[in-house]
Amino acid sequence: MNEAWIHVYSGSFSSVLANQASLEASGIHTLIQGQTTEAVVPFVTGTTSTNAELLVQHTDVELAHQILESTDSSNPAIGEGNPFHDPTVRKVLRIIGFLLFLLFLLLLFTPNY
Repeated sequence: MNEAWIHVYSGSFSSVLANQASLEASGIHTLIQGQTTEAVVPFVTGTTSTNAELLVQHTDVELAHQILESTDSSNPAIGEGNPFHDPTVRKVLRIIGFLLFLLFLLLLFTPNY
């Protein structure tokens, strides 16, 4: 039987995965739109690390909304209070990562005397 899948949440791929885990733990079957293709070619589906959609079967929509409401308020990793959602913090972390990469290259190609 072909079940209808209904959109219940949109957000970053990591927050969708966290919410998917909450719903699956409650016995609700979920689907991330474009999940299979995302694993192979992320830019084809449009579900990049900043954009993904969580779907549930039409019979579980109300229960899913209740669980997501309680999860968002109790899990700071999903909410907006997470410092990694701040663009400035993300930019600083990218710069630090790049500098560590340069240090690695320097150490890798420095001749040993």
